Amino acid sequence: MPIDPAAITEPRLLNGVDMRALWETSKLRWWVLPATVLLVIAVLWAQESNLQTEPSSYTLIQTYEAQDPTPLMLTLGINPALVKQFPDPANQLLILQSSEEQEAVRAEIAGFVTLSVTKNPANLTYEFRCTEEAELKCDLALVSMQRRAVELRRQGYVNGLNELRTALVKLSETSTDASVNTTITAIDVLLRQLQTPFVLINEFYEEAGPTIATVRRSTYVFGVIAGLIIAVLILLQLTFSDTRIRSARQFSQLIDHTRALGWLPSPADDIALRRTAVALHHALGGSASRVVRFIPLRTTPIDTQHLVQLTEAAGVEYHIESAFVNLSVADITRQSSSEVDIIVVQRNYDRRRDLVEATSALERSGRSFGGAVLVG
Repeated sequence: MPIDPAAITEPRLLNGVDMRALWETSKLRWWVLPATVLLVIAVLWAQESNLQTEPSSYTLIQTYEAQDPTPLMLTLGINPALVKQFPDPANQLLILQSSEEQEAVRAEIAGFVTLSVTKNPANLTYEFRCTEEAELKCDLALVSMQRRAVELRRQGYVNGLNELRTALVKLSETSTDASVNTTITAIDVLLRQLQTPFVLINEFYEEAGPTIATVRRSTYVFGVIAGLIIAVLILLQLTFSDTRIRSARQFSQLIDHTRALGWLPSPADDIALRRTAVALHHALGGSASRVVRFIPLRTTPIDTQHLVQLTEAAGVEYHIESAFVNLSVADITRQSSSEVDIIVVQRNYDRRRDLVEATSALERSGRSFGGAVLVG
């Protein structure tokens, strides 16, 4: 009497999906689940955060060169060495860097910015730097700061020239040297037209500090759900494309159901053992054979306990042949009236094609062929 394939398959909720094979594939390739979930979350995070990133601060940097009035002094006959700026350039820089100046600039532009001014000691180059949280006020702030620097430098020269003029006026009262009055006149001319403008030579804008990525919590939840769905689809595809025999259902579908004697799972299942023993006894019923020749497909099973228990339950003798791939044609077709051949399929190791090929060969061997059992 034929054996229904459903009798040797495990219970399952989805008849269209081999859950045992899917489970075995998932255990073997478990890393697909976390890897896919993390990849999906990373892609969603990158897409959303790129749209919502904001720099923590903006910095505008302007570099100026201050005009040098020395050539004009020489043209007018004024010795530049006699003109001492007050306050001197170092103290002018300290004034510009003071908190009072920064507060005055903030009040003027009605916004909060952080300002700094540096001077290259080797030349007349000044660098003005403004940092703010949003790109709003730095342009105005640096205009104000640059204007204050120009005025402070001009006033330093004015104070120095006035001090020199005062000294020359006193000298002219007692000196007969005509050049003294000439120099005083030159100073008066210079004071009326003295300018110390700054010329912009470089400007650039940068986003300073780390970025703040804003990603909604729902994005992570969606990423986990989408990742799990994609991972399951990948595992299903791997299950369908897998060449190894992972489940009793696959085993029973590969050969005629009358040849699929049963599945001996690990750990041992007494019901499955009895069911397979009955199927084996039924396979031997039509012949005088009482000795079973077990033929593994590619390797001899390390643990033969299942086979021993099966033959004891069926009440037959047995021996384990070499693997099918190692047998010669003479070994496969050797005639015997006392033996029946049974293929031993090792779950998660043997391949589907091997079972089909071995079954076809043994059916044509001229020997008694009883079918196949699945172990593991």
